[in-house]
Amino acid sequence: MLKIIKAKKSVKNENDFQKLLDLIYIYKDLNYSKNRKKRIMTPVETKR
Repeated sequence: MLKIIKAKKSVKNENDFQKLLDLIYIYKDLNYSKNRKKRIMTPVETKR
């Protein structure tokens, strides 16, 4: 994650941006978890 932040600060051209994207994709693959559940918040109905 720190590499991504440092790379983001040093983006000056398209090649640097592509290197940043590569780091983000690597982090995304490491962070992915099949056991993680996506929770959706639904509004709660209240009685009036």
